[in-house]
Amino acid sequence: MLLPYYTKQLMAIASLMLVGFTLHLGYLWAIGDTENCGCFGEMISMSPTESIAKNVLMLAVSVRLWIKGDSKPTKKTILLGAAAVLISSMWGFLPIPNQGEFPINDYTSFTYSGRTDLSSGEKMIAILNLDCEHCQELSEELGILQKKNLLPDTYALYFKEGETTVEQFEKMTNSAFPYAEIDINTFFDLIGESPPRVYILNDGEVDAVFDKDIASKIENRYQPNAD
Repeated sequence: MLLPYYTKQLMAIASLMLVGFTLHLGYLWAIGDTENCGCFGEMISMSPTESIAKNVLMLAVSVRLWIKGDSKPTKKTILLGAAAVLISSMWGFLPIPNQGEFPINDYTSFTYSGRTDLSSGEKMIAILNLDCEHCQELSEELGILQKKNLLPDTYALYFKEGETTVEQFEKMTNSAFPYAEIDINTFFDLIGESPPRVYILNDGEVDAVFDKDIASKIENRYQPNAD
Protein backbone atom coordinates (compact mmCIF):
# COMPACT_ATOMS: atom_id res chain seq x y z
CA MET A 1 0.00 0.00 0.00
CA LEU A 2 3.02 2.28 0.30
CA LEU A 3 4.05 1.77 -3.35
CA PRO A 4 2.82 4.48 -5.75
CA TYR A 5 1.11 2.11 -8.19
CA TYR A 6 -2.45 1.05 -8.92
CA THR A 7 -2.01 -1.95 -6.61
CA LYS A 8 -2.45 0.53 -3.76
CA GLN A 9 -6.08 1.05 -4.73
CA LEU A 10 -6.61 -2.71 -5.04
CA MET A 11 -5.21 -3.30 -1.55
CA ALA A 12 -7.38 -0.50 -0.14
CA ILE A 13 -10.47 -2.26 -1.51
CA ALA A 14 -9.28 -5.61 -0.15
CA SER A 15 -8.81 -4.02 3.26
CA LEU A 16 -12.59 -3.61 3.47
CA MET A 17 -12.51 -7.19 4.79
CA LEU A 18 -11.59 -5.46 8.04
CA VAL A 19 -15.20 -4.32 8.22
CA GLY A 20 -16.32 -7.95 8.51
CA PHE A 21 -13.70 -8.71 11.16
CA THR A 22 -14.70 -5.59 13.08
CA LEU A 23 -18.37 -6.64 13.09
CA HIS A 24 -17.35 -10.01 14.52
CA LEU A 25 -15.21 -8.31 17.17
CA GLY A 26 -18.17 -6.07 17.98
CA TYR A 27 -20.25 -9.17 18.64
CA LEU A 28 -17.55 -10.55 20.97
CA TRP A 29 -17.46 -7.22 22.80
CA ALA A 30 -21.27 -7.22 23.11
CA ILE A 31 -21.30 -10.64 24.79
CA GLY A 32 -18.59 -9.58 27.21
CA ASP A 33 -15.68 -11.54 25.73
CA THR A 34 -12.39 -9.95 26.88
CA GLU A 35 -10.00 -12.72 25.80
CA ASN A 36 -7.19 -12.22 23.29
CA CYS A 37 -8.81 -11.91 19.85
CA GLY A 38 -5.87 -13.73 18.25
CA CYS A 39 -5.28 -11.15 15.49
CA PHE A 40 -1.55 -11.25 16.16
CA GLY A 41 -1.38 -14.71 17.73
CA GLU A 42 0.60 -14.68 20.95
CA MET A 43 3.00 -11.94 19.82
CA ILE A 44 0.59 -9.10 20.68
CA SER A 45 -2.34 -9.83 22.97
CA MET A 46 -5.38 -7.65 22.21
CA SER A 47 -8.91 -7.66 23.56
CA PRO A 48 -11.82 -7.29 21.10
CA THR A 49 -12.16 -3.62 22.10
CA GLU A 50 -8.48 -2.92 21.44
CA SER A 51 -8.63 -4.78 18.13
CA ILE A 52 -11.67 -2.76 17.03
CA ALA A 53 -9.71 0.44 17.66
CA LYS A 54 -6.80 -0.99 15.65
CA ASN A 55 -9.12 -1.87 12.75
CA VAL A 56 -10.71 1.59 12.71
CA LEU A 57 -7.25 3.16 12.48
CA MET A 58 -6.21 0.80 9.67
CA LEU A 59 -9.41 1.51 7.74
CA ALA A 60 -8.86 5.25 8.10
CA VAL A 61 -5.33 4.90 6.69
CA SER A 62 -6.63 2.72 3.84
CA VAL A 63 -9.30 5.25 2.89
CA ARG A 64 -6.80 8.09 2.90
CA LEU A 65 -4.35 6.17 0.73
CA TRP A 66 -7.13 5.30 -1.68
CA ILE A 67 -8.31 8.90 -2.02
CA LYS A 68 -5.08 10.89 -1.71
CA GLY A 69 -2.37 8.47 -2.86
CA ASP A 70 -0.68 9.09 -6.21
CA SER A 71 -0.73 6.31 -8.78
CA LYS A 72 2.14 5.99 -11.25
CA PRO A 73 1.71 3.99 -14.46
CA THR A 74 3.72 0.80 -14.75
CA LYS A 75 3.54 -2.54 -16.55
CA LYS A 76 1.27 -5.02 -14.84
CA THR A 77 3.62 -7.87 -15.72
CA ILE A 78 6.37 -6.25 -13.64
CA LEU A 79 4.10 -5.89 -10.60
CA LEU A 80 2.67 -9.37 -10.95
CA GLY A 81 6.14 -10.86 -11.42
CA ALA A 82 7.48 -9.06 -8.35
CA ALA A 83 4.45 -10.22 -6.32
CA ALA A 84 4.99 -13.83 -7.46
CA VAL A 85 8.65 -13.72 -6.42
CA LEU A 86 7.83 -12.24 -3.00
CA ILE A 87 5.06 -14.75 -2.30
CA SER A 88 7.04 -17.78 -3.46
CA SER A 89 10.03 -16.68 -1.35
CA MET A 90 8.00 -17.46 1.79
CA TRP A 91 8.38 -21.17 1.08
CA GLY A 92 12.14 -20.69 1.06
CA PHE A 93 12.28 -18.93 4.41
CA LEU A 94 9.36 -20.86 5.96
CA PRO A 95 9.26 -24.27 4.28
CA ILE A 96 6.22 -26.49 4.76
CA PRO A 97 7.18 -29.06 7.40
CA ASN A 98 7.38 -32.72 6.43
CA GLN A 99 4.66 -34.18 8.62
CA GLY A 100 5.57 -37.72 7.58
CA GLU A 101 8.52 -37.46 9.96
CA PHE A 102 8.77 -36.81 13.69
CA PRO A 103 11.71 -35.07 15.41
CA ILE A 104 12.40 -37.86 17.89
CA ASN A 105 15.83 -36.49 18.80
CA ASP A 106 14.24 -33.31 20.17
CA TYR A 107 12.40 -35.22 22.90
CA THR A 108 14.52 -37.37 25.16
CA SER A 109 12.95 -36.57 28.53
CA PHE A 110 9.35 -36.29 29.70
CA THR A 111 7.81 -35.25 33.00
CA TYR A 112 6.65 -38.37 34.93
CA SER A 113 8.86 -40.77 32.94
CA GLY A 114 12.26 -39.08 32.83
CA ARG A 115 14.70 -40.05 30.10
CA THR A 116 12.89 -41.65 27.15
CA ASP A 117 14.02 -43.25 23.90
CA LEU A 118 11.37 -42.61 21.24
CA SER A 119 13.42 -44.49 18.64
CA SER A 120 12.82 -47.87 20.31
CA GLY A 121 9.59 -49.86 20.10
CA GLU A 122 6.08 -48.54 19.53
CA LYS A 123 5.23 -45.14 20.93
CA MET A 124 2.22 -42.84 20.63
CA ILE A 125 2.66 -39.06 20.70
CA ALA A 126 -0.35 -36.76 21.18
CA ILE A 127 0.01 -33.11 20.14
CA LEU A 128 -2.39 -31.13 22.34
CA ASN A 129 -3.31 -27.53 23.07
CA LEU A 130 -4.17 -27.18 26.75
CA ASP A 131 -7.00 -24.72 25.98
CA CYS A 132 -8.45 -26.61 23.01
CA GLU A 133 -11.80 -28.29 23.73
CA HIS A 134 -11.15 -30.98 21.12
CA CYS A 135 -7.78 -31.71 22.71
CA GLN A 136 -9.37 -31.94 26.14
CA GLU A 137 -12.00 -34.33 24.80
CA LEU A 138 -9.37 -36.51 23.12
CA SER A 139 -7.21 -36.60 26.25
CA GLU A 140 -10.22 -37.77 28.27
CA GLU A 141 -10.89 -40.52 25.69
CA LEU A 142 -7.24 -41.56 25.69
CA GLY A 143 -7.31 -41.77 29.47
CA ILE A 144 -10.22 -44.21 29.23
CA LEU A 145 -8.40 -46.30 26.62
CA GLN A 146 -5.27 -46.31 28.76
CA LYS A 147 -7.25 -47.74 31.69
CA LYS A 148 -8.46 -50.49 29.33
CA ASN A 149 -4.82 -51.23 28.36
CA LEU A 150 -5.57 -50.29 24.75
CA LEU A 151 -2.66 -47.88 24.31
CA PRO A 152 1.04 -48.33 23.63
CA ASP A 153 3.52 -46.18 25.56
CA THR A 154 1.85 -42.77 25.23
CA TYR A 155 3.38 -39.32 25.56
CA ALA A 156 1.91 -35.83 25.24
CA LEU A 157 3.39 -32.65 23.82
CA TYR A 158 1.48 -29.73 25.32
CA PHE A 159 1.21 -26.21 23.94
CA LYS A 160 0.05 -23.65 26.50
CA GLU A 161 -1.86 -20.88 24.73
CA GLY A 162 -4.00 -19.43 27.50
CA GLU A 163 -4.36 -19.77 31.25
CA THR A 164 -4.93 -23.54 31.53
CA THR A 165 -2.05 -25.33 33.26
CA VAL A 166 -1.05 -28.95 32.77
CA GLU A 167 -2.37 -29.76 36.23
CA GLN A 168 -5.77 -28.23 35.43
CA PHE A 169 -5.84 -30.02 32.06
CA GLU A 170 -5.15 -33.37 33.71
CA LYS A 171 -7.83 -32.77 36.33
CA MET A 172 -10.42 -31.79 33.69
CA THR A 173 -9.66 -34.80 31.49
CA ASN A 174 -8.95 -37.42 34.17
CA SER A 175 -5.74 -38.28 32.36
CA ALA A 176 -2.03 -38.08 33.05
CA PHE A 177 0.57 -38.89 30.40
CA PRO A 178 4.32 -38.31 30.44
CA TYR A 179 4.64 -34.92 28.80
CA ALA A 180 6.86 -32.13 27.53
CA GLU A 181 5.84 -28.56 26.74
CA ILE A 182 6.41 -27.09 23.27
CA ASP A 183 6.37 -23.57 21.85
CA ILE A 184 3.96 -22.18 19.28
CA ASN A 185 6.22 -22.76 16.26
CA THR A 186 6.80 -26.41 17.12
CA PHE A 187 3.08 -26.86 17.80
CA PHE A 188 2.09 -25.62 14.34
CA ASP A 189 4.85 -27.68 12.72
CA LEU A 190 3.47 -30.87 14.27
CA ILE A 191 -0.30 -30.48 13.87
CA GLY A 192 -2.39 -30.76 10.72
CA GLU A 193 -5.12 -28.27 9.83
CA SER A 194 -6.17 -28.06 13.47
CA PRO A 195 -5.35 -29.81 16.75
CA PRO A 196 -5.26 -32.42 18.07
CA ARG A 197 -3.00 -34.84 16.19
CA VAL A 198 -1.58 -38.23 17.18
CA TYR A 199 1.56 -39.88 15.80
CA ILE A 200 2.22 -43.61 16.06
CA LEU A 201 5.96 -44.34 15.98
CA ASN A 202 7.61 -47.69 15.36
CA ASP A 203 11.34 -47.68 16.15
CA GLY A 204 11.39 -43.93 15.57
CA GLU A 205 9.62 -44.00 12.20
CA VAL A 206 6.12 -42.59 11.67
CA ASP A 207 3.79 -45.56 11.22
CA ALA A 208 0.47 -43.68 11.33
CA VAL A 209 -0.89 -40.15 11.78
CA PHE A 210 -4.41 -39.51 13.07
CA ASP A 211 -6.20 -36.15 12.77
CA LYS A 212 -9.90 -37.15 12.84
CA ASP A 213 -11.89 -39.76 14.75
CA ILE A 214 -8.67 -40.31 16.65
CA ALA A 215 -9.96 -42.25 19.65
CA SER A 216 -12.00 -44.70 17.56
CA LYS A 217 -9.09 -45.31 15.18
CA ILE A 218 -6.75 -46.00 18.10
CA GLU A 219 -9.27 -48.31 19.75
CA ASN A 220 -9.72 -50.27 16.49
CA ARG A 221 -5.96 -50.49 16.08
CA TYR A 222 -5.23 -51.86 19.55
CA GLN A 223 -8.30 -53.81 20.56
CA PRO A 224 -7.51 -57.52 21.12
CA ASN A 225 -9.41 -58.75 18.03
CA ALA A 226 -7.78 -56.22 15.69
CA ASP A 227 -5.76 -57.64 12.79
